[in-house]
Amino acid sequence: MAKYESIKKAFAQLGQEQAGSLFLAKVVEVSLSEGLCDVQPLENEDLRLFDVRLSPFEESDYVAVPALESWVIVARLSQSQGYFVLKASKLEQLVFFEGEKGKLVEIELLKSRLNAIEQAFNALLNHYKTHNHTHPQGNTIALVPPNTQATLGLTQEGDLSNSKIKQ
Repeated sequence: MAKYESIKKAFAQLGQEQAGSLFLAKVVEVSLSEGLCDVQPLENEDLRLFDVRLSPFEESDYVAVPALESWVIVARLSQSQGYFVLKASKLEQLVFFEGEKGKLVEIELLKSRLNAIEQAFNALLNHYKTHNHTHPQGNTIALVPPNTQATLGLTQEGDLSNSKIKQ
């Protein structure tokens, strides 16, 4: 029964906090699809605070997703506003949402353009390696040392992207 009393006391204390409150907590569960996580405050390990927002803003271009078991600073700006993660000791991933991307690289577009350059270079290299001038005294291929340049491999998405950053 005493265990439940401490939990009741902890919830009452959380409800009485002043605006601008901060506390340290450990991440125990994350739901990226809902933009929420559950945390366990450092000061009270019996308490689990549910539905802490991953971002202070409901509409955001990106979300920093804290790793499980990482430490976070949880904040609340006012009594009417819910809790949100202000800072995390370790991120699982950084997710950018559709919309205005600013200066983010669009991987598929970059990959297709690099592949076009690589294919053009490979075609020129192949043409150079096999090119033969005809001349009245004979072919000139023997005068040119053979080219040992290997063709370029095509760029893959994994060559360009960081698996911890999702777009």
